Amino acid sequence: GSPRAAPKIPGIKNPSQPNLQPWGNAGAIPKAKWKKQDNASSEDPCSICHDELSRDCCELECGHHFHRECIRTWLKQHSTCPICRVHALLPEDFPELRAWNKN
Repeated sequence: GSPRAAPKIPGIKNPSQPNLQPWGNAGAIPKAKWKKQDNASSEDPCSICHDELSRDCCELECGHHFHRECIRTWLKQHSTCPICRVHALLPEDFPELRAWNKN
Protein backbone atom coordinates (compact mmCIF):
# COMPACT_ATOMS: atom_id res chain seq x y z
CA GLY A 1 0.00 0.00 0.00
CA SER A 2 0.83 3.63 -0.29
CA PRO A 3 1.99 5.67 2.73
CA ARG A 4 -0.87 7.45 4.47
CA ALA A 5 -0.75 11.19 4.98
CA ALA A 6 -0.98 12.53 8.51
CA PRO A 7 -4.53 13.47 9.45
CA LYS A 8 -5.35 17.14 9.05
CA ILE A 9 -6.21 18.93 12.26
CA PRO A 10 -8.13 22.21 11.93
CA GLY A 11 -6.04 25.24 12.90
CA ILE A 12 -2.71 23.38 12.79
CA LYS A 13 -0.61 23.80 9.67
CA ASN A 14 2.35 21.67 10.66
CA PRO A 15 2.07 19.65 13.89
CA SER A 16 5.83 19.08 13.99
CA GLN A 17 6.38 22.84 14.40
CA PRO A 18 4.09 24.11 17.19
CA ASN A 19 3.38 27.79 17.52
CA LEU A 20 5.82 28.72 20.28
CA GLN A 21 4.98 31.63 22.54
CA PRO A 22 7.69 33.44 24.53
CA TRP A 23 7.63 33.10 28.32
CA GLY A 24 7.57 36.35 30.24
CA ASN A 25 9.11 39.51 28.86
CA ALA A 26 11.82 38.21 26.57
CA GLY A 27 13.09 41.68 25.63
CA ALA A 28 12.61 43.32 29.00
CA ILE A 29 15.48 44.75 30.99
CA PRO A 30 16.16 42.45 33.96
CA LYS A 31 15.24 43.90 37.33
CA ALA A 32 16.80 43.06 40.66
CA LYS A 33 13.58 43.14 42.68
CA TRP A 34 12.01 40.50 44.84
CA LYS A 35 9.34 40.58 47.52
CA LYS A 36 9.41 39.02 50.97
CA GLN A 37 6.32 36.98 51.75
CA ASP A 38 6.07 35.38 55.17
CA ASN A 39 2.93 33.42 54.35
CA ALA A 40 2.40 32.52 50.72
CA SER A 41 -1.24 32.19 49.72
CA SER A 42 -0.36 29.60 47.11
CA GLU A 43 -0.48 25.91 47.93
CA ASP A 44 2.17 25.21 45.30
CA PRO A 45 5.41 23.74 46.66
CA CYS A 46 8.79 25.42 46.41
CA SER A 47 10.13 24.36 43.02
CA ILE A 48 13.61 23.94 44.47
CA CYS A 49 13.02 21.79 47.59
CA HIS A 50 9.42 20.70 46.86
CA ASP A 51 8.23 21.51 50.40
CA GLU A 52 5.12 23.65 50.80
CA LEU A 53 5.57 27.42 50.75
CA SER A 54 4.07 28.19 54.14
CA ARG A 55 7.16 29.68 55.78
CA ASP A 56 9.78 32.33 55.00
CA CYS A 57 9.28 32.57 51.26
CA CYS A 58 9.88 35.28 48.71
CA GLU A 59 8.64 36.21 45.27
CA LEU A 60 10.99 37.05 42.43
CA GLU A 61 10.17 39.91 40.05
CA CYS A 62 8.86 37.34 37.56
CA GLY A 63 6.21 36.27 40.07
CA HIS A 64 7.53 32.85 41.06
CA HIS A 65 7.71 31.93 44.77
CA PHE A 66 10.46 30.08 46.61
CA HIS A 67 11.75 29.66 50.14
CA ARG A 68 14.19 32.47 50.82
CA GLU A 69 17.11 30.12 51.57
CA CYS A 70 16.34 27.88 48.58
CA ILE A 71 16.37 30.74 46.06
CA ARG A 72 19.39 32.36 47.74
CA THR A 73 21.36 29.11 47.33
CA TRP A 74 20.08 28.69 43.75
CA LEU A 75 21.01 32.25 42.71
CA LYS A 76 24.56 31.83 44.03
CA GLN A 77 25.04 29.19 41.31
CA HIS A 78 22.64 30.45 38.64
CA SER A 79 21.53 33.97 37.73
CA THR A 80 18.06 33.05 36.52
CA CYS A 81 14.69 32.00 37.93
CA PRO A 82 14.62 28.17 38.04
CA ILE A 83 11.13 28.14 36.51
CA CYS A 84 11.08 30.74 33.72
CA ARG A 85 14.83 31.47 33.38
CA VAL A 86 14.35 35.25 33.57
CA HIS A 87 17.44 37.02 34.99
CA ALA A 88 17.17 37.41 38.77
CA LEU A 89 19.32 38.86 41.55
CA LEU A 90 18.94 39.04 45.31
CA PRO A 91 19.03 42.73 46.36
CA GLU A 92 20.99 42.08 49.56
CA ASP A 93 23.73 40.41 47.53
CA PHE A 94 24.04 43.53 45.35
CA PRO A 95 23.22 46.55 47.58
CA GLU A 96 24.78 48.96 45.09
CA LEU A 97 22.12 47.98 42.53
CA ARG A 98 19.35 49.11 44.86
CA ALA A 99 21.01 52.51 45.32
CA TRP A 100 21.78 52.77 41.59
CA ASN A 101 18.17 51.96 40.62
CA LYS A 102 16.87 54.78 42.83
CA ASN A 103 18.98 57.43 41.03
